[in-house]
Amino acid sequence: MLFIDILVIILAAFSFLYGVKKSFKKRGILFLQVITCALGCYLLGDIYHLCYYISTNRLASGFYLGSLGWIGGMAFLLSSYYGAMDSLVDDGRKEYIKYRIISLAAPVLIVLMYGAVFLGNLTMGEKVNCLIMMITILPVSYFALKHIMLPDVDLGIVRVLRNYNCLILALCILENLYFVLYSFGLFYFFNLVNLSMHIVMAFAIVLACKGVKKWFI
Repeated sequence: MLFIDILVIILAAFSFLYGVKKSFKKRGILFLQVITCALGCYLLGDIYHLCYYISTNRLASGFYLGSLGWIGGMAFLLSSYYGAMDSLVDDGRKEYIKYRIISLAAPVLIVLMYGAVFLGNLTMGEKVNCLIMMITILPVSYFALKHIMLPDVDLGIVRVLRNYNCLILALCILENLYFVLYSFGLFYFFNLVNLSMHIVMAFAIVLACKGVKKWFI
């Protein structure tokens, strides 16, 4: 639906521009800058999707240029977790093993959901496209769930970002649900899921900025 696609672009643009305003300034926080880059990738993918639909009156299929936007978005989200941020909240101590194991539930759920894609009416190219994007979602869902459950550390880094991480986990699940609905041709519902994803992203960047601000209070 063209109306929903336009709303998606508006939400994606808001999320990206809000992130730019809050993070790309003097003494900007790298964590927020990486998240903003993720939102920029999603925006580019959405613009490609809308332009393709307007010019051809059909949805792009298979592995297309717009797919790189969503893949890049998840890659940036992964880089915001992996390395400095994760090492700050999980220093490898043995008592955190239970959190690492439980966090595997998120990628397992993503894989199980993706299994439904093969039951749908997609071409092999479309299934491979969904598979590539699903693979980028797996580690992000793992880190998001782990950062929700881990005990707090100095500066309250975990506590102030829990709501943000809940939204990132929801984004991972919604994006995978989007693929499932698309595979069964449920276009009305997958458009609503796409809209929900971008509402989640808009709230996520706002909560991330507010959370990071509390590090310095």
